[in-house]
Amino acid sequence: MNAPTNGRTLQIEYREIEGYHIFTSPDVYGLYIATKDPARAQALIAPSAAELLARNERLVGTIDCTPRLGDFVATFRPADIQS
Repeated sequence: MNAPTNGRTLQIEYREIEGYHIFTSPDVYGLYIATKDPARAQALIAPSAAELLARNERLVGTIDCTPRLGDFVATFRPADIQS
């Protein structure tokens, strides 16, 4: 999943472990979201990334997460998701 911000694309990594939807990013230091509610997990990506970028890099902007989580997760069959 990619989250574009101010014309840049941030890499957002997803994995599912024991029912938890986990999002991290090598581009956003400190980003770690883990919850069993996939909609809540995705809803936390943009504001969390924005806050961390503002604090860590002094970058301020709007982050839009695309694709939506349901579309993203639907591309995987359960056997394809690595835990």
